[in-house]
Amino acid sequence: MDRATRRILEYRSAVITLARQAARKAVKAELRARGFKVQYFCAGEISQKADDYLKQHSAELIAEAKARIERSPAFARLRCANLSSAAQPPQV
Repeated sequence: MDRATRRILEYRSAVITLARQAARKAVKAELRARGFKVQYFCAGEISQKADDYLKQHSAELIAEAKARIERSPAFARLRCANLSSAAQPPQV
């Protein structure tokens, strides 16, 4: 696997990870707003609710994750990863 392909995969993984984290955070906030204590829910229940939330709000969460990657210095090395490998100059 070449470097460009690896970077694209890392970028996609980062987007999905950030979107899932945001979904979990939203689910926990919703539970708290409804008067529940999050610590009384097992991780599996929260993950299932987060998966459902992600399915319903995927476009929004993915757009937010991509924007976060573009803004954050922590993700600077992934910013050019969404370019196609054909756009890269040939290696000599």
